[in-house]
Amino acid sequence: MTGSDCRSLQDFLDDQLLMSLATSDKFSLWCATVYYLSDNDLNLYFISGNHTDHVKNILKNHKVAFSITDKNHSEDVLSVQARGFCERVGESRLSKTLEKWNTKFPEKKFCIKDLNNNGASMYKIILTRLKYLNTKLPEKVIEFYF
Repeated sequence: MTGSDCRSLQDFLDDQLLMSLATSDKFSLWCATVYYLSDNDLNLYFISGNHTDHVKNILKNHKVAFSITDKNHSEDVLSVQARGFCERVGESRLSKTLEKWNTKFPEKKFCIKDLNNNGASMYKIILTRLKYLNTKLPEKVIEFYF
């Protein structure tokens, strides 16, 4: 793994908009497509209504998995598959993270009041494993364990 491989991964995550998020309440599975934001520590953030199936599952079982596929559908294959733990973003980090969210998604701007009024919350995924597939790189598949 080189520094340029890490930069390639971060650029890919920054460039994409949607992830397919898989959750489980320990008895059944659910998959939802959500907009996401990534940070420099490879944590991912998303906003969802507290009434949704995937959030209800997360409240019962914080283990999640997700995949992100290149939105550009180029000839090269670029994708991420990962798993980790999901938690609600606390008040102390919420304002700063919402600022980054609003920069990435100006058409989907939120403030804390909006989240509260709409029964929504921001969630953070802390990775435990990530597999990055990029056919443009010499090492086509790179795995990270956290």
